[in-house]
Amino acid sequence: EVTRLERVFSRFDATSDLSRLNRAAGSGPIPVAEPLAELTELSIGYTQLTRGAFDVTVGPLVVLWLEAERAGRLPSAEALAAARSRVGPAGVGVDRAANTVELRLPGAMLDLGGIAKGWTLDRLAEKLREAGVSRALLAFGQSSICALGKPAGWDGWGILLGDASGGYAGTAQLDDRSISVSGSLGQYAEIAGRRYGHVIDPGTGEPLTRARVAAALAADGARAEALSKALLILGEH
Repeated sequence: EVTRLERVFSRFDATSDLSRLNRAAGSGPIPVAEPLAELTELSIGYTQLTRGAFDVTVGPLVVLWLEAERAGRLPSAEALAAARSRVGPAGVGVDRAANTVELRLPGAMLDLGGIAKGWTLDRLAEKLREAGVSRALLAFGQSSICALGKPAGWDGWGILLGDASGGYAGTAQLDDRSISVSGSLGQYAEIAGRRYGHVIDPGTGEPLTRARVAAALAADGARAEALSKALLILGEH
């Protein structure tokens, strides 16, 4: 199931539904696999919930900063403005009945890397419940974790939370809940002597540079993923 969904959502696979959709930006509604239509619609809702901090249309900015990393220099103001002009939920149309998604602007691009893992864990948890499994812990590394029930004799699944300095911030207990942990500099590029993280603020178009970690607990993994990214960007507001 994971392999099947990865073939839908991966931006690294040129044959995925997501890659095909991105290449067709500006060409009208495109038929896609049902999971892509569902997750795109859900993600746009989380953009509204987070005051724009979580935005899967950030793809043009992701590409811009990857190119900056390879070139070893910051993008020009013109290039940054051009990429930002293609970002925003107003440029996306979803028709769930027809399973089509439209990227209205040429050069627009979805990047589901900030939510697809949590959404996939939700689907795996559903399959386990349907199979009669009542206790399980599902994890895609330390960043995306989904718990079914709790271990026998315990109040929940114990999770150790890291902090931005490489130490530990505390613990969490999961009982039929999900957690997403996001770090601003977990992955970063060094350009002109400064570290630029892989999480980009859609409002400014620039990556985060301050080291911080955000964790979000939610009833489902997709919501936890969206909220942890938004918390990183919004900060202590």
